[in-house]
Amino acid sequence: MVRQYLGQGSVPPIEDEVEKNYPWRDVLMDSNYAAGLMTDVLLAATPMPPTLPAKDEAYDPARVLSDEQEQQRRRISLVSPSGATHYVAMHEVVAQHASRSTPVNDLFHQARELISAVAQQVMPVACLVAKARDLALEEKPANERDAWRRRVIATTLGLEEHIVGVWQSLTLHKYAHRDRVHGVRRLTQDLVDKALQAIVVVMALIDAYERHVELVLDRIADLRNGEPTTAAAEALRDLMPHDPRCMAYLFDELQDPRWWPLLRKRRFFDSPPEPERLVHPVWPASRYLARIAANAPDRTAFVELLLKIGADTTNVRIHEDIVRSAIGLPSEQACLVLDAAVVWLLQPLHDYVARLVGDRELIRFPTWLAQLLLRIATDVQSPLDHQQRARATLAALLAWEVDPTHSDVCFPQVIESRAFTAVVQHLLQYVDAQSWELVLQILIEAAQHVSETLRPVASEWSDPLSTDPDAELGGASALAEAIIWITDPQDPLRDGSETLLPRDLYGAIAAMWL
Repeated sequence: MVRQYLGQGSVPPIEDEVEKNYPWRDVLMDSNYAAGLMTDVLLAATPMPPTLPAKDEAYDPARVLSDEQEQQRRRISLVSPSGATHYVAMHEVVAQHASRSTPVNDLFHQARELISAVAQQVMPVACLVAKARDLALEEKPANERDAWRRRVIATTLGLEEHIVGVWQSLTLHKYAHRDRVHGVRRLTQDLVDKALQAIVVVMALIDAYERHVELVLDRIADLRNGEPTTAAAEALRDLMPHDPRCMAYLFDELQDPRWWPLLRKRRFFDSPPEPERLVHPVWPASRYLARIAANAPDRTAFVELLLKIGADTTNVRIHEDIVRSAIGLPSEQACLVLDAAVVWLLQPLHDYVARLVGDRELIRFPTWLAQLLLRIATDVQSPLDHQQRARATLAALLAWEVDPTHSDVCFPQVIESRAFTAVVQHLLQYVDAQSWELVLQILIEAAQHVSETLRPVASEWSDPLSTDPDAELGGASALAEAIIWITDPQDPLRDGSETLLPRDLYGAIAAMWL
């Protein structure tokens, strides 16, 4: 392994030797996926990666949407998240009309808001199309905003004639307000059908947006590559929906740290994706923050943003990005993130290094956490109590314990067994020689603890310093011997080498799991 020390506060890349060397055959899957995979095998079908559930209770709490309606909601949410909320609210009114005092008013109000939200998001696309085709836009009248927007969108995006007719014929405002003559209206099927025409128009607008999304991406690139200004950030906010394609197109190539305060004010970091079972989506926004952390302006506010994002999600990939961001910060700010990260370690999958089924990229929270701990523990500019606390936490992360029910079996106390190997490999690759000495000292202490615990029972069965991982003491003795071997220059197994090579330790430890 080639050491790639990047300097104090540098952030390692995602794709590195830990990622490349992890065995592809080891994939973490849940019982639902495993059952489906077995069914596919029995049916001689090609197994498919996991997908999100057909319905999402977080966005449809009353569970009123059919499967088809849920798919419509998702398409709308990619262009206009607020529009998707009004879409669900419309169906809630229809399903719960008997328990509502003003169901007609409620239904048509939500229909109005739905069309308005989506049309507002589609309007910048219409302007881009007009500019690309050198079309002259109709001047905006003083008191005709909705009608003018409808005409511009219909003309520039080429809406079908019958869709334009339906949109023009909608009189949603008439039913959204109180009827002074008849009082509260009763919701009839005719009124439901009339309101649902708004959805027909909205889906046509979504289709038009999707047809012209390339123009949106080109404009995002122009703004992203330009100077970070308030006007540019406003243009991005008005142009960009929460479409994953657009978010990735903006953040994957964004390198300038001056953008983050401007984008935060426009709420680009407000909605980190939550996991669904074993699906933990990568979030381009948090990847950007990890890239620019070392040079981020206003670090106090930057750390506040990191902690807010971390508190808003249990997504292990996002928590990894936040810890990677902290690696690039001065110790004073990094310690604030560390306190939260230690708590996150208790959340599902945070103690694993694994490849989740359906994903190419590892989850590896323990490796990033270990590097952050080591960085603070060895930073002479950090307060002594912070150094000591980080050192103790790193020792706990790498500690091994003997199984009380099987005295010849040991295991990592905090993290999963494969995660231990990955953490060592990660630290070997990225830390300097002085920092590695602390890691080595911690590993020796862990091995001594296991060896001392097992020595009373080891004499009954086998050599307590056996390097054979198949011996009675299993991996525990192999770990202890691995430490002794590389720290004893007189050991004949070292072939007379005078140089202490960190890769020797990794090789010895990794041999336990082959």
